[in-house]
Amino acid sequence: MSMDMTKAMNYSWMSQASYLDLSSVILGSPGSLRDYLQLKALNDDKIFAADQATLFTDPANGFSLISHLPNTPNGTSLTVFSSNADGSYTLAVRGTEPGGQLGTDLLQDIVGVVAVGSGISHVMEALREAA
Repeated sequence: MSMDMTKAMNYSWMSQASYLDLSSVILGSPGSLRDYLQLKALNDDKIFAADQATLFTDPANGFSLISHLPNTPNGTSLTVFSSNADGSYTLAVRGTEPGGQLGTDLLQDIVGVVAVGSGISHVMEALREAA
């Protein structure tokens, strides 16, 4: 898979969006996602600028929100985006977060990934969400 600047930009924007609680977005609606990404009530360092949100959710070349699992008690958070251009899917997995989830995330990182070698609780939560 080749990486160009557009793909890198799209992946970084999907990552940025995955750190938001997108539960209020109408699934499959680029307009709903665009409007939500710009809300001032969101964490200021994660909101999208107006032009950025418009490009990211463009009906022809942007992305739509397909599914979102906000933080679970184990710290799992998954977001699925669909390309409006070709219908392909991208799964964005939220990483370790500073703030309120830091203790939970670090515990899962140390126990699940370092000690056991897999994030099994995260995988199980992802499978339950998909079912």
